Amino acid sequence: MSPTIPARAHTVPHTGRPLRSPALYVAGGSTSDGQDPLFLRLPSPPSWDDRPPSARAAERRARKAYFAALDALYQGQVSDEAVDKLQRLVADVRSTSARSALEHLLRVFGFVRREESGPVLVPPAAPCARITIGVPAEEWDADRARLAERYAWPLEWLRMRRFVAGKALVIDWYPLPASSAGAREPVRSLAAARARRRYRGAA
Repeated sequence: MSPTIPARAHTVPHTGRPLRSPALYVAGGSTSDGQDPLFLRLPSPPSWDDRPPSARAAERRARKAYFAALDALYQGQVSDEAVDKLQRLVADVRSTSARSALEHLLRVFGFVRREESGPVLVPPAAPCARITIGVPAEEWDADRARLAERYAWPLEWLRMRRFVAGKALVIDWYPLPASSAGAREPVRSLAAARARRRYRGAA
C-alpha cells in the first residue's frame, strides 16, 4: 500500500503567517503502565493529485525519500546521497501536491543538518500497542481503511523503528483542528524539547 489518495481541497484563512506543512500528531503510552508517553509530529507523506504513468515510479522514489527524512530526525544526521536523490525527484515531479510535500522533506533535511542537536524522534522503551493519530483537517477521511492506506508509509516506518507494535497495533484516528499550530508536544528531556521546538518552527 502507498499513500496515493489525493488530499482534499481546504481553504485556510490568511493570517499573515506562512502556512505550516501538513503533519501527523502521534501519541501513545502512559505513565500508568510504567512507560513514558510517546508524542511525535511526523510530516505527511506525499499524495498525488494525478495519476500519470510515470507517477508509479516517482512514488517508489518518494517512499525512499520519506523514510530517509524520518531516519534523519530519528538519527540526528543527514544522508547527503538521500538529499541529492530527493532534489532530483523534486525537479522531476509534476504533481503539485506531491511536489509540495517533497519540498517539505528537503526542509526537514535542512533542519537536521543545521541544528546538529541529536535525535528529534525518540522511541519509547517498548513499542506502543495503542496510539492516537491526529490527521490534518484537509486530509481527514471518516473511512479508517482509507486513512490506513493514506498513511501506510509513516505506519510502516514506526513499526520498523519499534515505536509501535506490529499487527496487534490499535489506532484511534481523529481530525486535527483546521489550524494545529498551537498543538503542544510534551517531551522527555530539555535537549529533546529544544530540538523539537526548533523542528516545529522549521516545519
